[in-house]
Amino acid sequence: MTAPPGGIPARYAVLELTPSASISDIRQSYRRLALIHHPDRGGDASKMKAINDAYAVLSDPRKRAAYDDFGDRGVEAAESPYTGPVVDQLGMSLVLTLATVSLLCFMGCLIMLLATVSVKVDGVVNWSWTATLFPVWIVVAVFVLFALVYVVVLCRNAVVDGEQSKVTWRNFVAFFAVFFVVATAIMIDMNLERGPFPSGSPIPWLVAFAPVLIVNLVAAVQLLFQMRPAAIREGMLQQGLLVASALDVAGVIVVNFIRVLWFVCFLVLLAVKLDSLASMSGWVVAVPIFTEILAELTHGMMWLTLLHRNEKVTCGQAAQSYVWQLIHNGLPLCTLLLVIVKLEGINSTRTLAVCFIPLFLQCSFYFVMAVFGACYFGAVAKQEYTHRSGDEGGADSSTAPMGADANPHEATAAPSVPRQHDDNQDEAHLRSDSAYSNPAEAHA
Repeated sequence: MTAPPGGIPARYAVLELTPSASISDIRQSYRRLALIHHPDRGGDASKMKAINDAYAVLSDPRKRAAYDDFGDRGVEAAESPYTGPVVDQLGMSLVLTLATVSLLCFMGCLIMLLATVSVKVDGVVNWSWTATLFPVWIVVAVFVLFALVYVVVLCRNAVVDGEQSKVTWRNFVAFFAVFFVVATAIMIDMNLERGPFPSGSPIPWLVAFAPVLIVNLVAAVQLLFQMRPAAIREGMLQQGLLVASALDVAGVIVVNFIRVLWFVCFLVLLAVKLDSLASMSGWVVAVPIFTEILAELTHGMMWLTLLHRNEKVTCGQAAQSYVWQLIHNGLPLCTLLLVIVKLEGINSTRTLAVCFIPLFLQCSFYFVMAVFGACYFGAVAKQEYTHRSGDEGGADSSTAPMGADANPHEATAAPSVPRQHDDNQDEAHLRSDSAYSNPAEAHA
């Protein structure tokens, strides 16, 4: 079954299929292409790798439903050790609905926090810092609630469904990270209430920031083991980015480390300044933030260039994305510059509310986008629930995973497709051969 020239999702195009293909079509196309492109038969290892990855997703009803609805990001969420168990239990659409609602709550609270801190610092109101930071307490309560729900779902899957193997220490690290952030928020509030800092602070600022520092350092260690050039290049191949240089891979590694470590460096410098351990200006404290913003901007430009080189985007789309990257990273940069200028006394007449205007505009835009996202994913989740309820009582309704009904041709398919099939020894040989799983070894 040959795919038409345009508008076909990437994994279907790799197997030369359309999204309406049946499970039988997928198997037949995989076998045909594997016999042609397998390295042992003179084929290309990278092409065989892409065929294998596409088949692994499209032959699994749960992963295919996630891919059809949400693309590669949906597959990543379904396979992730953090979100996978929740997706299995609640369904991809409901999880994304909850995620967008959480983003909506977060952006709304961030907008309120900018407003309350502005009126507090500018002397418009005489609130306590505990009252000023009430948006923070809302966010904290929501994240604690989600953390508890997350653990309940994990335990339910482990006890009821016997999926103990899917519960790892990483799941509980994410759970405890929420409470580390709560501890930091409480200690910061205690220090601000004692003001003026640092002389009146009951807790050294470095100690107050310690829980969040620990969380970020653990994330940095995890990232250290994941940021291998071979793994990054393999991920690019899975996304169809065949034209990627060593500079592109190095850029991904550098940006990911900056994403994790910039906040650690910023908190350490801020604590040193607030505790009067060293004399430094606000410009020095803000260096990690400047570095993160510039790194994100550079990475966005490099990634768009890489997509354009691989013909994934047109020149017009790349130009629009370049402009968006400038706006997305430029507004926080403007806010940071205005705040430092005010705090350093260069222009102390400007109110903090004026300094926050660029960031307020950006947060308002994200808030509106989150509203549309929550409505869209909520409608998708409702539709899936309606289809699932309508299929109850059928022969396959008790075994079909949530989200699988998004593909009518999968309604009678088995819950999963084994990697090897007794009725075709050639396929078993192809899938068990490791030559195409590592392109470098295949060519060697």
